[in-house]
Amino acid sequence: MTRPVPPRARRAPWVRAGLAMVAVLTLALAGLRPVAAQEPAAELSDVLVVPRAGAVEVWVRLSAPATFATLEVERPWRLVLDFAATRYRWRGGPLAPAQEPLRAIRGSQFTKDVARLVVELSAKTTYTIDQDREGLRIVFPAR
Repeated sequence: MTRPVPPRARRAPWVRAGLAMVAVLTLALAGLRPVAAQEPAAELSDVLVVPRAGAVEVWVRLSAPATFATLEVERPWRLVLDFAATRYRWRGGPLAPAQEPLRAIRGSQFTKDVARLVVELSAKTTYTIDQDREGLRIVFPAR
């Protein structure tokens, strides 16, 4: 005479197989580490205004070369610089330089990994930006 198999006993192989798959997946996923947030590659640490004969320069000190984008804004006239992968560490601002065409310079940590510098101008003007190992040099012709 055959004995009837209880329902629990019939499911046992499926349950064991399911648990084995969960264990294998857990072990496989345990080897994966979450990607740590990348630290910014550079720090914006200082801004200086340097008067020159026929020009005024804004020096932006960076701890490492940084990719940046510029935006010109009208009325009031501003030059906005966004530094990608950069931490804002400048503690000396905002500045109110007395050299034309500069009115004010301020900055902030715009987003988690973008430092922003805003140069307020008295009028629309031309400028050049040079990058070297210490940061940027923005040159405005004197008025």
